[in-house]
Amino acid sequence: VQIHNYICRQAGLEDKLPELTTTLFAKHQDVFKDFEYEITDEKAGKMVVKNKKHTMEIEGERSFVIVDGKKKPLESVIVYVDRNQTFYLPQSLRKML
Repeated sequence: VQIHNYICRQAGLEDKLPELTTTLFAKHQDVFKDFEYEITDEKAGKMVVKNKKHTMEIEGERSFVIVDGKKKPLESVIVYVDRNQTFYLPQSLRKML
């Protein structure tokens, strides 16, 4: 915890860290609340999200997604926790659909 606090102070993120965490590592259930989604591979961490016009393929431990067959870079890495089958990803993904 001391190292964590030190790094945040040095990076000027001490007050911004909770907001950044919520923005960059939101639960997929929250990000895609109104979308159709399916975890297609629970062990490897793969999911597909759809709306009427677009399809997004998501894979854990990647810094990109595939939207309608095109690779789109992200501002952070997608984290997948297989124990609770939850993706932690940027809220900005919602806008890509």
